[in-house]
Amino acid sequence: MTALLGLIHGLDFLLTSFLIGVVVFHTLISKAGGPESASLSLNWPRRVATLIFLTFLSSLTWMLFTANDMVESWQPNDLWVAMSQTRFGHTWCFRLVLLFLLFIGIRFVKKSRMRTLGFMCLTLLVPIFSSLSGHAGANEKQLFLHVAIDWGHSVAVGIWTGGLWALRAWLGNRIASNHFGIESGRLVVKRFSEFAMASTAVIMVTGIVMTYFAGVSFRHPWETNYGALVLGKLLLFCAALVAAAINQFLHLRKWDIENDRRATLSVRREVTLELVFIVIIFGVAGFLTRAALPVG
Repeated sequence: MTALLGLIHGLDFLLTSFLIGVVVFHTLISKAGGPESASLSLNWPRRVATLIFLTFLSSLTWMLFTANDMVESWQPNDLWVAMSQTRFGHTWCFRLVLLFLLFIGIRFVKKSRMRTLGFMCLTLLVPIFSSLSGHAGANEKQLFLHVAIDWGHSVAVGIWTGGLWALRAWLGNRIASNHFGIESGRLVVKRFSEFAMASTAVIMVTGIVMTYFAGVSFRHPWETNYGALVLGKLLLFCAALVAAAINQFLHLRKWDIENDRRATLSVRREVTLELVFIVIIFGVAGFLTRAALPVG
């Protein structure tokens, strides 16, 4: 059951991050490409609606399996007790309500710039419920600080990882439509790189702080299961950054109109490699929630 719960939570974290990243990408990043970018992003609300639906299902599944783990029963009455009379149940129900409201609101998101920004802000609140029901929310002292750091970490992860997924899809649309010989591709990748660098910086800083709060030994992190998982995440994170560095310092710097198609294909290849490492990271992150803290 522990392994299954870890995988379910990792999937829920992945879908949440992709949801955040796609919304931020199409709200703040893809517009750097001008009119061509807009023509390649016409269906993004439909993609977001699908992600919201899948995230709702994964969150509901996680809540039900966690409730079962609490009461060790699949009886509806026992599950209802776990969901209606525990802090976890109340927190996760609010998360499901927010996802439901986002699913309804996505149809109105493109009617004005303010509505799009408002929708993005609400989307950024989705991870806070995971923070409140996880290790950060279990701290009685400095609760706000722990939850804020955990939430900021999750949002930064979403902007980077979900943005990568959205960028890969956008570049794929560009290749399929054969839109080359103009600046839009380079401009969008450059804007995303700026967001990605800021996000990875936040991820590193908040990750170090969260590891310190958890009581993991920086000299011998492998001494506990929690520390070993954190170390595994760090190694995979570094591998993903290597692929990102190739895009930033090789492909992007040499990108011009003459080699537009080749640069687009190269960047998309490295983005795919980053995503492979990231999916594995989410699997590891799912088990972190179930692992006991070294200090506890």
